[in-house]
Amino acid sequence: RPYAFKTAGVPIRMSFAMTRPDRRFTFIFEESAAAAAASSDGGGEAAPTVIFVPQYQYVREDELEVSVSDGTYTLDWANQTLLYTHDPNTPPGRRGRPPRHSVTLRRRKLSERREARESQALASGGSLGRGSDGGLGERERDISVVSVSSQARESEVI
Repeated sequence: RPYAFKTAGVPIRMSFAMTRPDRRFTFIFEESAAAAAASSDGGGEAAPTVIFVPQYQYVREDELEVSVSDGTYTLDWANQTLLYTHDPNTPPGRRGRPPRHSVTLRRRKLSERREARESQALASGGSLGRGSDGGLGERERDISVVSVSSQARESEVI
């Protein structure tokens, strides 16, 4: 399951809903005084929080949706890690408490994954199913060949 193994602050809450279809993981932490001092002394950039993102739970990269409260993140799919750098200029919480930051991982629904792939294909100039000449796309062509060859085998047996 996903977990934060290096935190730029003090962990407040970590949850993982393994039985839900979206496999939602949420990690909330408070910026520590030491992390705040280091980011203000060291040029303003906060130390990253490192989260393990298991491919066992999120099988393909396009299945994963990441949302963060502030700052930036980088997903290293090959090493199954997410590096999250929070914004050191986040204002303090209520009653002067240190700012809280959050990272949420969620598995996209099948329909959302299809939409993402379709929009990515259209953005890269690709086509969806039909070739530029209106013919069958490569995947559909493969399916047709399999269907024709299985019909031919059946007719040969008779």
